[in-house]
Amino acid sequence: MTAITEYIKVEGVRIAYQVKGELSDNCPLVMVTGLSGVKEDWGDLANQLAESRRVLVIDNRGMGESDIPSGAYSIEVMAADVLAVADQLDWEQFDLLGVSMGGMISQQLAVLFPQRIRKLVLMSTSHGGPNQTPISVEAFQAFQSDPKASVFDKVKQFLRINYTQQWLDDHPKQFEVNVHDSIKYRRSGRGILNQMSAIMGFNLEEEIKDIDLPTLVVHGSGDRLLDFSNGKMIAEKIPNATLQTIDGAGHLVWMVDRGVSADAVNQFLLA
Repeated sequence: MTAITEYIKVEGVRIAYQVKGELSDNCPLVMVTGLSGVKEDWGDLANQLAESRRVLVIDNRGMGESDIPSGAYSIEVMAADVLAVADQLDWEQFDLLGVSMGGMISQQLAVLFPQRIRKLVLMSTSHGGPNQTPISVEAFQAFQSDPKASVFDKVKQFLRINYTQQWLDDHPKQFEVNVHDSIKYRRSGRGILNQMSAIMGFNLEEEIKDIDLPTLVVHGSGDRLLDFSNGKMIAEKIPNATLQTIDGAGHLVWMVDRGVSADAVNQFLLA
């Protein structure tokens, strides 16, 4: 499903976005990607969900076709970017889906602007704070690539942590394809560092207890980047939340679960 990339300026920063799907009586959906992610990463998930609603996908500041402003970012600032695009589209209310860092941005929006959101989907994410299960040593090592390595090898090392070892062993050719697909798009090293600063400063452990929205928490049981326990904690703290466990899946659940998460999200949004 092809879509035209459009742009909006938010406090002088250009944010790139696409709208997929046709006008529908169903509530539109905003999808927010994670650290180093670009709007194209949603792939089939966005296209499947756009079959029955309009779907907005965004390049967060620092990535893809959006600007890379200097200095540290914050989750609050990136949440404001998302809301500005929704305002540009005149979407007074929308469903909201965020993965990983995008899930943090989505939690921030749900806390600050609950009236704008009809239903909330949080994938492979954390509420932050001292009681979260922190990123593993293995994940930190994956972020620290050899400066002499090729772009392909750097991306390959970074992406490996997003999948389970079992999936990597079973799908070596598909993983190579995924790495090649990933390097097609601009993923700025400076932008990644600025986004990481936002993640490190994020903590909504107490605030999410006040989220009063129908919420679906989707998390892979084999997530090596943000441990499955983080999804469980979110589902326990948000009063009206349901946990959808994707057995054996890693961090990028929708890329490996053969449509399970897409079906779960679609059923949740249509209910």
